[in-house]
Amino acid sequence: MFKYMFYHPRLQAFTLLEALVALLVISGSCLLFQALTLLLFQDIRYQERASNQDWLLFTAHMEQEFLEAHFDAVSDHEIYLDQKGKGQKIAYWPKQAEIRKTGGRNQNQGSQTLLFGVQSMEVEERSGLVQLRAVLADGKEREWVYRVD
Repeated sequence: MFKYMFYHPRLQAFTLLEALVALLVISGSCLLFQALTLLLFQDIRYQERASNQDWLLFTAHMEQEFLEAHFDAVSDHEIYLDQKGKGQKIAYWPKQAEIRKTGGRNQNQGSQTLLFGVQSMEVEERSGLVQLRAVLADGKEREWVYRVD
């Protein structure tokens, strides 16, 4: 009686081949997850170091703003532009360490961040040239010059 108590002739079980395939799938999934995580961390490190792209994008945006608008004035870290009767201001906000574009001198409209991670910014206008000097958070100094009409 004891001999046949644990004996089941039609009992389904994993074969060695099925177990090896399951282990292969699990280890492959873990390796894929590890590789994607490593790639993500490398991309994050690269993006943190790539302030050149941000600066180039900022200068391209500034050139477009100056092409679409008429230069008005420069005063105290701010550039004033007139775009079809709507005043715009591009200013450095030291508390947030960023350069923003707002609605204008006396308009309480929203603002759009143009460049993050700015330690300081100087703007001056001399003989038809607007010169913007910025020191970024990584210590790099950048300069942008634009001729206004």
